[in-house]
Amino acid sequence: QEIKEKKKKSLEEAEETEDSEEEKTEWNLQAIRAENLDVSKDANGKIKVAVLDSGIDYAHPDFCNPDKTTRLVALWDQTILADPSAGRFAPVGYSQGTLFSPEQINVALQADTFEQRMELVPSTDVTGHGTHVAGIAAGNGRASGGLYRGVAPESSLLAVKLGSPDPKGFPNTIELMQAGDFSVRYAIEHTVPLVINLSFGNTYGSHSGTSLLETYLDYVSNLGRINIVVGSGNEGNNGGHASARLASLESARIEFAVGNYESSLSIQI
Repeated sequence: QEIKEKKKKSLEEAEETEDSEEEKTEWNLQAIRAENLDVSKDANGKIKVAVLDSGIDYAHPDFCNPDKTTRLVALWDQTILADPSAGRFAPVGYSQGTLFSPEQINVALQADTFEQRMELVPSTDVTGHGTHVAGIAAGNGRASGGLYRGVAPESSLLAVKLGSPDPKGFPNTIELMQAGDFSVRYAIEHTVPLVINLSFGNTYGSHSGTSLLETYLDYVSNLGRINIVVGSGNEGNNGGHASARLASLESARIEFAVGNYESSLSIQI
């Protein structure tokens, strides 16, 4: 409640007063109980934050420097087909999507219209989820006069928009692992500390820590200076699992509901 009140007060006074840099980020850090975190430029300016998600609004002011150049060191959109004739290539060692460099993004940022920008770097974040979590992790607050800054506002960003074999489906483990592999290789090649934010997922699997993806993440987290932050999900209070104890030749009936609006259903046994 105290944090909400302080946030409300900050909004009301934002146009009347000019808070110090420390005060502008104080409530952000309180919200995650990280008041003692060093958010100085020396501390997080060398850190790279990789966001593997639904994409990123690369033109958002929070992801640009004061001179309006991009803070992204790389943007890999797995959903955009490579087109060598247009100067679009997949990352070296990968066959999917298109990798956009900071130079390409900066040219797009100078475009006069949205349409012109999309012709140069046509990567978008349709749901806004990736942009949201990137802002929490590393937004610099330029869009709000420094009021809404992320935890590491001086860090550089590496964004991967996850693709899918089915345009109407969700990314598979392969796309996610490739995104992680790309991010880790970048950090090792450039000898920089990297935080991978993975808030994009599902509730599939046994949750035992032994799946292909789980063991992969465990392994790569030991390479270089890598930290992986994984979302715990939004379904903790939902009845997503069912079980029954069966003896030989016994059967059990388990009911589940499907909404009229749901066009598909996935069940794992």
